[in-house]
Amino acid sequence: KQSFAVIETLIRHLHSLSRTYPGTIGKAFRTHMSAMHESGVFNAGDLVILTAISSIYPTSDHFHQVVTPAITLMGRWLEMTAPAPANLATGAFIVALCIKYQSLSKRYIPEAVRYTVKALQLRPQPSEKDLQPHVNNLLAMAELWSAKSAFGQIFSPAALSALQALKGQKKSSQHLSIMLSQARLRRRPLELHHHRPLPIRTSIPKFEENFNPDKHYDPDRERADAAKLKKEYKRERKGAVRELRKDANFIAREQLREKKERDAEYEKKYKRLVAEIQGEEGHEAKQYEREKRMRKSKR
Repeated sequence: KQSFAVIETLIRHLHSLSRTYPGTIGKAFRTHMSAMHESGVFNAGDLVILTAISSIYPTSDHFHQVVTPAITLMGRWLEMTAPAPANLATGAFIVALCIKYQSLSKRYIPEAVRYTVKALQLRPQPSEKDLQPHVNNLLAMAELWSAKSAFGQIFSPAALSALQALKGQKKSSQHLSIMLSQARLRRRPLELHHHRPLPIRTSIPKFEENFNPDKHYDPDRERADAAKLKKEYKRERKGAVRELRKDANFIAREQLREKKERDAEYEKKYKRLVAEIQGEEGHEAKQYEREKRMRKSKR
């Protein structure tokens, strides 16, 4: 218990450091995983590193610079390692980590199923204490991937038969058998389309006795209707454009007529004002001449 508490404390500190120094911590994880890849053997410290990665980084991403290499390493170990009494505990832990990694994205990891089934098929049969984690992993993977279309092919017949052959695992085998039966019931076989039979298209030319070059003879009814609708649309569009042009010409003529009327009225008013001004100037000039003559006569 004390060791697990220490590991949890260490993971919490790594989590805090990854938020403060994300680039440095990520590079350190990748460097350590490169060493794990070279050695090919996982020790307790390596398993702690893989556990810390699942707690620090998002494992549901399709690609992640730290998580993706970790999943690849675990899959490689499960594929390249043959189950044996010496590595059953390590294998069960790694499979449980794979399940934890895929708890959200639910991506299928075939290496995990392969290793678990091979571990359950070991003969002589290991102790129940060593096999129970693998049974739990198998049921957890069945729950995780129960919605997959290939669920039946993944867990039957190898996984189911391996579970049924174990002593004291009757309930577990029944549970998996029920899940497989439900998956088979959910599957729908392929069916023909529910519509009237369609005739086979023929390439024999069809001759029209009263052929009209202006008429379309398209055997495809939908295509002919579409062409007809397109032609009507073009005709209506031309008519609408023609009417708009007529309206534009009419508006232009009306505007020109109104402008001419305004100009004529302005010209008339201008001439009247000029005439009035000239009349007043002439009247003032005559009055001035009259006064001038009167002043001369008085002298």
